[in-house]
Amino acid sequence: MVAISLVVVPISTIGFELPKFVLAAAFAFCGSLYLLLRREKTADIFLGSTSGKFFLLFVVTLVASILWSVAPIMSFVGAAPRYQGVAFQASLIAIAMLIASVARTHKGLRAVEDSFVISNILIVAYGVLQMMQMDPFQSLWKSEAFLGRIFSTLGHPNSLSQFILLTLPFVLRRLCVTQKRTHALVWAAITLLNVIVILGSVSRSGLIGLGFIVLIYIPEILKLCKSCIKFVSKISLGIFALILALSLAVGSVFFVERFSRAPIASRSTSARSVMWSGAMKMVAARPLGYGVETLSIVSPQFIGKEIYEFESLTTVVDRLHNKPLDLLVSVGLLGFIGYYGLLLSLLYAFWKKRADDIAGFGKSSAAALASYSVALLFGFASIATAVFFWAVVGLGLSAIGREGTRRSAYSTACNTVLVIATCVSVVIAVQWTKAQLFHAAAEKMQGQERLAYGQEGIMAFQFDRQALMNVTEKHIIAFSGQKSEEIGSSIESLLAMHKRLSGEHDGVQLLLQSWFYAENGQDKQARQKLLEAKELLPENITYHRTALFIAGVLKDEQLQDHHSQSLQDMLPALFWDRKSETRRILLKQHPWLLELTSETVR
Repeated sequence: MVAISLVVVPISTIGFELPKFVLAAAFAFCGSLYLLLRREKTADIFLGSTSGKFFLLFVVTLVASILWSVAPIMSFVGAAPRYQGVAFQASLIAIAMLIASVARTHKGLRAVEDSFVISNILIVAYGVLQMMQMDPFQSLWKSEAFLGRIFSTLGHPNSLSQFILLTLPFVLRRLCVTQKRTHALVWAAITLLNVIVILGSVSRSGLIGLGFIVLIYIPEILKLCKSCIKFVSKISLGIFALILALSLAVGSVFFVERFSRAPIASRSTSARSVMWSGAMKMVAARPLGYGVETLSIVSPQFIGKEIYEFESLTTVVDRLHNKPLDLLVSVGLLGFIGYYGLLLSLLYAFWKKRADDIAGFGKSSAAALASYSVALLFGFASIATAVFFWAVVGLGLSAIGREGTRRSAYSTACNTVLVIATCVSVVIAVQWTKAQLFHAAAEKMQGQERLAYGQEGIMAFQFDRQALMNVTEKHIIAFSGQKSEEIGSSIESLLAMHKRLSGEHDGVQLLLQSWFYAENGQDKQARQKLLEAKELLPENITYHRTALFIAGVLKDEQLQDHHSQSLQDMLPALFWDRKSETRRILLKQHPWLLELTSETVR
């Protein structure tokens, strides 16, 4: 698990998440084999408690959601750049089951906690190096994309803060139970560094989650303070207070710098309100949900041009930055009930057993689950945070579940299914990685070699929507310059793959189809596909910009004028203020806007 949190491959097409997917799937597969060979009674995890039954409801709903997904294949394999389809979710379930089984023994419980604490220390240490501008790998990252925020090996500042929320409570447990003063100082220093790194991540949701941890640990904090006052000299206390104040001040500088540049806070909040409003319409239209990882192809039908007031013109909404809404949209009301029933019942069980929690494992688990869940009200999980969250869930299921006395055929069946599911997950992760290596190589090539490497990547893994779009686009560009029958045949195959993957619900696939028809002289079919794409992308800048280009290929000036005007109508109001920061940023990000609007008077 330590390796899952740390692994990164500094290649643009692979990055932070995909290597973690590979390791998580491999870890889950090995764990599932362990459960099967040891004949662990995993059925008891589902049936031995109320939390287990909610867990079972969530698992069944998650798997069954493939049946009613708008894009079943995409829901199963996942979608870049998140990679969190049902196949990956199966790995998470296996990890939860493994931890629940292993943590029944004291040795296993300590091993799990050790992995949490070691991961926390390494992640935080690297975060501190980034804050101090001493990152030895700084040249490998596109740090400017985060505007000075730190991200450690998690790939995003919000993911970093979420990871700390999941693991910090176990560091605090070590601090609370240690008897030696030197050890206590070490754990206190590590705790302080955790707080500083959360400040450096400039994650407001992370700070809210940290507040929950502080509330939960108030008795222990007061006890430690009294102990320090009693046994430590006033000079030492003064020095410690000064160090604490300076450290927190350094972390706070990141917050001040972040929010003094632009009205970022209001933009972020407003963007979320637009997404959440659209999400409510999605839930009302389809209470069963649209399937896992399908939001990117569904959201354009419900989220209008208002989003461009606060987000990039090329933004793709594939997460709603709110866990409850993400669940309702993906796996529906049943999945929502299963997930939050599991979470709340675990927290209630920890509360009921608080008097028996002498070692503090229950309190640490409860603090991790509660703080992380609060943070997810304004964000979404990454691969690493999802793995550690379900590991903590496994700790909870182990602590409150009742172990049966007989081995059950249900447990054997469950373990066998886990082995098969995680094996499939490993294959998907490995093939996806192999494909991305081909796509990375293709970016360095030119002409036919570039197309060939792109095709190799697709043949290695043909279920990557993002890759299919990119490779198809390159093929159509090549086809426009050379009307080759071979390239045309390849384009038709790519479009067919894309259509199957998206369940015929992807407006971008229809746009690519229209573009190909236009380049191939099939004007009527090109116009028809444009109309079909409009239904799936009703207020989308990508649609109108692509349609404007296609109209140029068709040499239809009236259609060009229509889409040019539609593009301008969708631009944020502040864009038309020639002195506004919004206009400056948009023109820098999208130089084509200058040509589009050069003769427009507003």
